[in-house]
Amino acid sequence: MMKERTSAYYESEAKLFFDATVHIDPTPFLAPLAQALQPGARVLDLGCGSGRDLLWLKNKGFFPHGLEPSSALAALAERHSGCPVTLGDIRSTELLSQPWDGLLVSGVLVHLPHAALPEILSRLASALAPGGRLYVSIKEGVGSAKDKDHRTFYYWQDSAFRRMAKSAGLICLSMSRSPSARGGDDVWLGYLFET
Repeated sequence: MMKERTSAYYESEAKLFFDATVHIDPTPFLAPLAQALQPGARVLDLGCGSGRDLLWLKNKGFFPHGLEPSSALAALAERHSGCPVTLGDIRSTELLSQPWDGLLVSGVLVHLPHAALPEILSRLASALAPGGRLYVSIKEGVGSAKDKDHRTFYYWQDSAFRRMAKSAGLICLSMSRSPSARGGDDVWLGYLFET
């Protein structure tokens, strides 16, 4: 379960988070997902934040739908992207009971405890339509830590995450390692999976 103070941050600081992330160009990490999808693919962005990626995907000819646990961010994302955004949580949403051509889970799993991920990855794998693709990004590191805003982050090593994904029935097609677009010392690991 996401820590209460982490959830509270995204609700109370929604506009601040929106302004800090909405203008970052997502092309470097979204391009591999977009290239792997058929034109007109249905894509679910779980934890869509500002709606930046929804808008990018829509402009590429896909049909994106957002899921966002913060009601304040969900409203901003829907307004910014012009895409539907459902208020809900990755661990319990009914949206994962239907098949999707693409699933986008960017910067979301970093807030969930390591022990929660096997079940979540299995749900994601089950929600991929035949030929579907899943993009996931996590932070590289060990253990967990809180930032200055009291958000809790959980870190991963590549080998451990790959093992867990494989156990969930996911096949890794590609992996990238890149510094955070927002600056700082964070390193993001990005994965493209199929089943």
